[in-house]
Amino acid sequence: MDALELLFLFLSAVVLYTYVGYGIILWTMVKIKQYKKATADLH
Repeated sequence: MDALELLFLFLSAVVLYTYVGYGIILWTMVKIKQYKKATADLH
């Protein structure tokens, strides 16, 4: 592998995170917040 291939793979991972990873993280955080609120309302 040369430097150009490594750069391509790294930048592809950054783009993939931007479109997919961030959405998954944000969705997970919302679900955790909803779960904490639901359990707090039970007490």
